[in-house]
Amino acid sequence: MTILYIIIALLILLLMILIHEFGHYIVGKILKFKINEFSIGFGPKIFSKTNKKTGEIFSLRLLPLGGFCAFDGEDSVDDESKPVQNDDSAKKNHSINEKVDVFDEETSRADIIDENRSLAAVEKDDNQQESKATELKKFNDQPPWKRILVLLAGATFNFLSGIIFAFIFLCVGGNMFTVVGDKVLTKDGEDINPQLMKNDVIIRVNGVDLNVMNTFSDVISASDGTEFTFTVIRDGETLDVIVKKGTVYDKKNKKEYLGFGIMSGTLAKPMNVWEALALCVPYTLKLSWVILGTFGKLLTGKLGLNTVTGPITTIGFMAQAAKQNWLNILLLLPMISANLAIFNVLPIPALDGSKVVFAIIEWVRGKPLNRKVEAYIHAAGFIVLLGFCVLVEILHLF
Repeated sequence: MTILYIIIALLILLLMILIHEFGHYIVGKILKFKINEFSIGFGPKIFSKTNKKTGEIFSLRLLPLGGFCAFDGEDSVDDESKPVQNDDSAKKNHSINEKVDVFDEETSRADIIDENRSLAAVEKDDNQQESKATELKKFNDQPPWKRILVLLAGATFNFLSGIIFAFIFLCVGGNMFTVVGDKVLTKDGEDINPQLMKNDVIIRVNGVDLNVMNTFSDVISASDGTEFTFTVIRDGETLDVIVKKGTVYDKKNKKEYLGFGIMSGTLAKPMNVWEALALCVPYTLKLSWVILGTFGKLLTGKLGLNTVTGPITTIGFMAQAAKQNWLNILLLLPMISANLAIFNVLPIPALDGSKVVFAIIEWVRGKPLNRKVEAYIHAAGFIVLLGFCVLVEILHLF
């Protein structure tokens, strides 16, 4: 059964990657970018299919830890586009020169005019064919604003899909209540809140209804007090109880902490469609804000690297969550979507956010930075990110 949950977690991750890369792909198609390959996964190809009309390759690769939408010329190191003369154009010019050379003084003006008209018609037809062939442009030949739209499309699709997943989750279990479990006593064995009973369902704290926007921990964290009014459902009756925070002892970890002296679980109940519609966007924004706060704490050192999960650890975490409760899968979908959206727009070399920064600089300057330097920066960033992922996975082993 564990393998089944790992497969489910892997499929969820692949779905998130597919949505992200499809965002790049579809916006690139709309804006006439030439696309070489759309791939899910890294490493050797397991499966690939080529579109005969466009030449685009669709592939599935061995390592399901990412994906890419490869635009033609995206990794080009040329500082500027150079006009290329193809063989047909060269032959055409050569033919024109030959025809001009064979004209002698006895050729009539009318013949020359007819010949020129014929050549002009040929040139016009060739130019139309060349225009059609060059309609799809390389990545770096596109204006900066188009590149920015394509680069931001992946994160945008992740965020929008997060809203959809949030709506589904809220419809199924958006009303989340805290359920009182076993008691945690003081070091002396005292129950600091005997008025709370096991299986009490806490639906309100200090008059605030609990749901995904106002969870139990949200309301408690927002208050500086030590005394609270819990509205609970007990044996079908709704009643208010006054509780207090106190110092209790965790026997397992052998340490004291400030709390209510209870172990707790969660009871999820469906929201109606209109409530879910009203809250799906604010809920996704809330998740995004929490994720941004987490990144901020990492940068300021308030959180250690042991709190970060790499791809493999994330798959394990999702598998464990899915095994505990199928509702956890729906809970994780908007969270992972928001996480991917925010992570990819960070201005870290090799990520979409960094490439957007380079495009903005080019837009402001009116000319690109050195393409080779930019390519080296992104390559170095990719290596650093890969090393960081490996380091995080190693830390979770100890």
